[in-house]
Amino acid sequence: MPSPGWDALVRETSVAARRRKRRRLQRRMLWLLTLVTSAALVVIALFIVDIAKVPTKVRPAALSATRVLGEFQQVEARAVGIEVFIRVAYPADFPPGSFLGPFIGLCQQRHGTQNEILTLTDTSELRALLDYANRFHHDTNAAWETAAINDQELVDFARRTLAFAQR
Repeated sequence: MPSPGWDALVRETSVAARRRKRRRLQRRMLWLLTLVTSAALVVIALFIVDIAKVPTKVRPAALSATRVLGEFQQVEARAVGIEVFIRVAYPADFPPGSFLGPFIGLCQQRHGTQNEILTLTDTSELRALLDYANRFHHDTNAAWETAAINDQELVDFARRTLAFAQR
């Protein structure tokens, strides 16, 4: 006849074995989940790279004829688009909370150095886009609400903004 502590010892051993088996299964499932998530992220990245290669065509008639947004809102939306593009393209040099003016100054300081951010042409184009957008911004122009917006200038600004974001 086995000793009275024998049943408790067998029970503890089987509980420990089940626990080890459950932990092994959990580790395998976690590894599988990590693998599947990584694969999904790679596929998404490939789609993004593929989509980025598709050229965007601008139709000036559509930009000037569609009045979904007012002219001021169109300029503001495109200026915000430039800011978002710069923030995504150059996160180390243009962190959240930064403004485009000081970023342009930083680009000008780094021209011709190893850590150049934008080329001279791109920097001057960004400055021109910012200057146009600032004509209709409340912080830089006190009379921004009464500023006249020329449709051709707006279409040109939209074209140049899209071209800049494709660089």
